[in-house]
Amino acid sequence: MKAIAIALVALLDASSAAWAAAPVQAEAKDIVTARFGISQPLEKVEGQGTELNGGSGMVFGADYIRKVLPRLGLGLEYSYVQRQGRDSAALVSGALSKVSGEDHLILAMAKWFILPQSLFQPYVGAGVGVGISRLKVVSEPAVGFPWTATGTTDGRTVVDSTDTGFAFGLRGGADAALTKGLSIGAELGYTRVGGLNYPLTGPGQQVLPGLSGFKAASGSYHFAGRLVYRFQG
Repeated sequence: MKAIAIALVALLDASSAAWAAAPVQAEAKDIVTARFGISQPLEKVEGQGTELNGGSGMVFGADYIRKVLPRLGLGLEYSYVQRQGRDSAALVSGALSKVSGEDHLILAMAKWFILPQSLFQPYVGAGVGVGISRLKVVSEPAVGFPWTATGTTDGRTVVDSTDTGFAFGLRGGADAALTKGLSIGAELGYTRVGGLNYPLTGPGQQVLPGLSGFKAASGSYHFAGRLVYRFQG
């Protein structure tokens, strides 16, 4: 046990010396970031049945962070999250549906920079704000099963609207310096907008008379590349 303790102490001392010897980047107060990547929905939409709220899509966004402490930065983030079409036989009874949508989010963000002056800068972050989420559901009866309420077999957009809800996000990633001000990096994140309600369209009300609308949350994780500029001064 004593030998293990001595080895751990030696490892910590060596690690501290390595970080101390690492190249140092000049302190930057203002940080602007652009990112682009892919997202995967995690939450479900509820109609007559349930289905995942769309398919994977792209995500892009930007943020501005102002450092208020050497390791702490506060600012704003904008994100666009696309949900491509996902086929479903469960969301609307007796019909084949395609579920898609998109989110626009504005978050007040806090980030903690683990190695604030290193050329390699890992960070974690969290934010809260507002999200505007669109849901579109296009349905058509399965072959041989017309709409019960109308007797027709036409495809219809049963939902196509937006709703606004409370949003939050979690972020983690790392950046590597290319020049004095410019860095590139990668980020893994999770974002969620909750408490969303979508009324039926007019054509949707005709074929789904017993349903007032769809309920959903829009949550997804993303993996994105980052382009970062740190204003020196």
